[in-house]
Amino acid sequence: MSHSASGRLKSAALDLETAMDQVLTVWRDGKAREFHERQIVPMLRAVEVGGMAMDEIASIVGQMKRECGPPRDDIL
Repeated sequence: MSHSASGRLKSAALDLETAMDQVLTVWRDGKAREFHERQIVPMLRAVEVGGMAMDEIASIVGQMKRECGPPRDDIL
């Protein structure tokens, strides 16, 4: 598994989803569904979008590093 911040975030979201699935095997009333839909689902969606944004930023930073080269000691 990736050690990047995005990878850790995605892994934590999977852990949360797995734990919630286990909880829902015993907590089966309307409040369980409401909690899942109002709290867990939006959080997982936000994590997915945030992870994609983090991956995109990492890609852009990598491109910048490749195009600009390593830092130079003779500047300033």
